[in-house]
Amino acid sequence: MQGALMKHSRSFLFLGLLAVCGMSLLVFMTARWGLGLSPDSAAYVGAARTLLKGEGLRLDFDLLRSPITNWPPLLPVVLAALGCFGMDPLAGVRILNITLFGFNILLFGWILKRYTNSLKIALGGAFLFMSSRTAIEIHTIAYAEPLFIALGFTGFAVLLEYLEHPKKYILLPAAAFLTGLACLTRYAGIAYAASGTLMLIFFERQPFRKRLRDSSVFLLLSCMPLGLWFLRNYLVARDVTHRAFSIHFPGFWQYHELLRTAAGWILPSVFPDALRMVMLALAAAVLLVVSILIFRNAERIIPFSSRFFLFSLGIFSACYLAVLFGYVTFQSRNMPPINRLLCPLYFAVLLFSFTAGHAYAQNVHSCRGLKRILLLLAVILGVTYPVRASSWLSALHREGIHYAGKNWQDSEVIRYLRRLPPEAVIYTNSPEGIYMTTGRASFFIPEKYDRDVVSVHETAKIRKEYAKGISEMKKRLEEENSFVVCFDLVQKKMGLWFIPSERELKETLQLEIVAAFADGAIYRAKQP
Repeated sequence: MQGALMKHSRSFLFLGLLAVCGMSLLVFMTARWGLGLSPDSAAYVGAARTLLKGEGLRLDFDLLRSPITNWPPLLPVVLAALGCFGMDPLAGVRILNITLFGFNILLFGWILKRYTNSLKIALGGAFLFMSSRTAIEIHTIAYAEPLFIALGFTGFAVLLEYLEHPKKYILLPAAAFLTGLACLTRYAGIAYAASGTLMLIFFERQPFRKRLRDSSVFLLLSCMPLGLWFLRNYLVARDVTHRAFSIHFPGFWQYHELLRTAAGWILPSVFPDALRMVMLALAAAVLLVVSILIFRNAERIIPFSSRFFLFSLGIFSACYLAVLFGYVTFQSRNMPPINRLLCPLYFAVLLFSFTAGHAYAQNVHSCRGLKRILLLLAVILGVTYPVRASSWLSALHREGIHYAGKNWQDSEVIRYLRRLPPEAVIYTNSPEGIYMTTGRASFFIPEKYDRDVVSVHETAKIRKEYAKGISEMKKRLEEENSFVVCFDLVQKKMGLWFIPSERELKETLQLEIVAAFADGAIYRAKQP
């Protein structure tokens, strides 16, 4: 017993030291510009500030001050809780994400140690996770994904413990509670709830009636918080998720982008796409063959706990992909499957690869060529991961990311806006950028096309509300200190095809230029 405790203590110590190294790295790299800031970051930080002011969860960057429904509430609530200690949410999210980076490194390593019983594999996997650009990217931008992964996979690990020790019934509601919090962090958290329910039905070694009861309890407890949030949304905004229901299956470009993102987990984008796709196919084939070889002799070569751990990761991955497919099909047609959205899948695939690879290398004594390929893939990742991460961290430290970056902080347009009187009314193609750099709220230019329903190739379908929005905009611009601000950088990088062009706005609203800069221009209604 004492030897086991010493062994666990040593594992925790080494993994803890690795986590501290990761946290220290991010503290240094974000010291100058802070975390990267995106449009979603503005929503999270702004909602936390309105909550601290006693106004509830609202879009602080929007002059309409609409109740927040598009984003789940947990991250703003956590940031507001930190704000109770005198910390602005913008500073709080930096501390939170750096802390979660350390926690997620520790969690990843601890799960690997639990299901491989190898400290070397745990440390190697945790190091690879720590040095991956995917992990570093989501932790160095003010996103909800770090909290989402921490809550979701902690709940996943607790549920696995319950499946092994069903007499410890407290573990079931604990897993459901953590899963419910994950659902309140990102709506895609329902993948954790769905996969957990399936795990209880198929893997719990109990009579069917108890499996049905436990799975029902888990599903109810994990989905109840999200259901209450949806009810709140409907009561305050007559809306649930700020998305229109429509049917539009994913396009070819989304499947291609999914493969390109997954290929990026193996080779960086500096290599030709064809080579990256070949390496992705090779890695997938090797993982498939290894999995088949393991499960053909599963009872002899791999413990039951590790076996259903691998099955559970497979179920979660399938559920997560199904949730993303459903979201694109019924909610957001133009959602790109980028690293940020796929990071929980990346976490699961990496855990599966290390666990399956270790089981194969330790227990299957044939196919030496396959083992060499596994070793080659591990070496490729071990060499390329730190190199890719260093390029991202270098850019973060040198010039910042998105709205926290040098381009935005030193923008001539932003400098001009800082000199405007507080009562000035602004319409812009980037209210989030203005908010994160000046603290000023503004109106978003009315959307001409519904980006969740139509694609860039179907711009003949103008929104019914567009004419009304333009009419209200024209009326407000007739007042003194009312301006239209167009950022060139936003238009080029974000591809805002769903709003009217700058030229169209000038013609429709009879605008005259107030100031023109290298990064954008400021307009107002022509004076009589």
